[in-house]
Amino acid sequence: EEVTNRLLAEKSTVLDPSEYGAVMEKFSGEFRIHVYKINKDNENDQIEVIGTITVGKTNKPCIPRTYEVNSVAVKEGYKNRGIGLDLYRFAMGILDKQGYGITCLGSFVFFRIQNCWFGL
Repeated sequence: EEVTNRLLAEKSTVLDPSEYGAVMEKFSGEFRIHVYKINKDNENDQIEVIGTITVGKTNKPCIPRTYEVNSVAVKEGYKNRGIGLDLYRFAMGILDKQGYGITCLGSFVFFRIQNCWFGL
């Protein structure tokens, strides 16, 4: 599902829609959002995936109707540009529209993304 226009328009993002896009894939009980960069050349546009977030329904949610972040990755060379934060924003926006919350379980993951959560 193409989510680029809606997400880039609705959320405060560092991504320029003329150069970046986002696509969502749904699986049973989880989904992934991929952020990609459009590398333009003279003949063809090349697409490069630069970040991904995966979220899944929580088995034992701390609050009802909750998804949890399973993984987040941003490609080297694109880190520290706000792309990871945008991935979280996109996931939150999609889940919110469906009546779900989002959480991140596990202390290791929490400490790694603590600043990201505060930025949301």
